[in-house]
Amino acid sequence: EEGRTYTLVIDRDWLDARGAPLAAEFRKEFRAAAADRIPPDPKKWSVIAPRSGSADPLLIRFPKPLDYALLQHEIEVTGVDGKVSVERDETEWRFTPDRPWRAGTYAIVIRTTLEDLAGNHINRPFDVDTFDPITRTVPSETVTLNLRVK
Repeated sequence: EEGRTYTLVIDRDWLDARGAPLAAEFRKEFRAAAADRIPPDPKKWSVIAPRSGSADPLLIRFPKPLDYALLQHEIEVTGVDGKVSVERDETEWRFTPDRPWRAGTYAIVIRTTLEDLAGNHINRPFDVDTFDPITRTVPSETVTLNLRVK
């Protein structure tokens, strides 16, 4: 319920990925917020292009935090190798190229499986409409933004 405080407790006897018990019990207190049913919209993102000839990062800023782990893999710049980092509490995606940028137009490809912290995917809210047929898999579609490097 919105406004209520809850505590998540993970007992120390819970086994980790290697099958070993945790070193200590884990507790996380949180307050429930209002439901977020608004899917992330790439058209509302701020894309900050780097300068041609530089190795400056391409920056994409989001109006709300997105899933950290998915940000590592669900956005790519076609034809450019580089490193991704996620900053500013998951509201900024940085792509630093391995080589300096060349002038031209690049495609930023975003998989629609990217989601926000409420589980809303690109173009699809988390909630399931009980009148819609249930799908067994999440389709992996893409949305493309153009990047112009001058």
